[in-house]
Amino acid sequence: MHGRLMSRQRSHGQPMGHAKYVLLVPEGCSGRPLADLDGLTPLEAARTPNLDRLAAAGRVGMAATTPPGGTCSTESTFACLLGYDPLLHPLGRARLDVCGLVPEGDDPPIPDDWAVYRLDFVTVGDGGAITPPPCELTLPETRRLLDELGRELRESFDDLPELEIRPLAPGVGLLLVAEDIDGEDSETVCQPLGTVFGRPRRHRHRPVGPQAEVLQSIVEASEDLFDGHEINALREETGQPPVHQVWVWGGGAGGPLPPFSDMQRGAEGTLIADDPAAVGLARRIGWSGLYRQKLPPAEAARHAIAALGDADLVCLYLTAPARAGYAGDLPGRIEAIESIDREIVPPLQQRLEQQERWRMLVAPTLSVHAQHGTHEADPVPFLLSGFGMSGVVERRYNEPEAADSDLFIEVGHELMEYFLFGAGMRNLDR
Repeated sequence: MHGRLMSRQRSHGQPMGHAKYVLLVPEGCSGRPLADLDGLTPLEAARTPNLDRLAAAGRVGMAATTPPGGTCSTESTFACLLGYDPLLHPLGRARLDVCGLVPEGDDPPIPDDWAVYRLDFVTVGDGGAITPPPCELTLPETRRLLDELGRELRESFDDLPELEIRPLAPGVGLLLVAEDIDGEDSETVCQPLGTVFGRPRRHRHRPVGPQAEVLQSIVEASEDLFDGHEINALREETGQPPVHQVWVWGGGAGGPLPPFSDMQRGAEGTLIADDPAAVGLARRIGWSGLYRQKLPPAEAARHAIAALGDADLVCLYLTAPARAGYAGDLPGRIEAIESIDREIVPPLQQRLEQQERWRMLVAPTLSVHAQHGTHEADPVPFLLSGFGMSGVVERRYNEPEAADSDLFIEVGHELMEYFLFGAGMRNLDR
């Protein structure tokens, strides 16, 4: 099945009784083959008997979550997986982070007329390659470095616009810049951090746009400040790599997003995630969202099962495989995939099978390079199991077998509609 074909299949579906849906997002499980794994991908190398049983009873395929000309960032590709065209609905990562971190129902504490960016502390390795620090900074260390950076900027630059720097999480800050650009489009384009891991800093990675000079000044000031800083000296004494600079990215407010229920015939959802931006996105489309910075697989499964009591659609978004991939920890990445298979899939499937009709969709939002941790705009493998989902050929859940199937969603944001309503499921019974 390619692209729009699924809309023709949906027209033959029959009305359904009350159904439950689970979207499981093991972010970072997909990648390219590795010589260190004898030509296998991390997902192929992982032992995933439970996912494979679901795949054998259901269908696997590939979906293009980064359209031509789109940005390969987790917020953009996750929105695509939820049914939003990334080209029509650009998003700002920093604002989503804040929205996900504030208590549900509260307004984010950011003025609408200020630009907001993320400041991620990074290490510059051999050859100028950008990497996240393998050992995160603590929140007190993050706060101290950001406070000193803000003070340095105020003392050294007379012509900077009004700005504010705040800690967001360990190793991450927020940069707020007052926008006063006389009616110009003030959106400045920054390179997403996930697209540069493992790659040398280049001139093309610099910000472009009205605030580019300001942002580049902040990056350069951070380099000077962190060089020989007491925190770095202590890190090196304990065998931890120093932090060399902040990476500025994630700006843009993005336009309003139509409610998910308007897009998907009244369907509503709940999200449980260990990524604040994912929770922020969920809240912007009208879902409830639960954020936990540390979300072990067994705890995540319990939250999802509890949410299924009230919600028709529950999404579980877990970043452990991606975090291991960013750090270049291949064994850790494989173990994270196996933990999801072992501790999440069986209890979720057992709960779903209490329903007359149910479906589970398993898919990452993007591919993560197994050596460098960079985001790749490759199609991602997905698994569909449950009511109406049975293939002619039994397959396992991995990239080669998904690519060999006849199910390819060329327009990635159409996958959600097919998951909810395709192949026999036409209506949500309210």
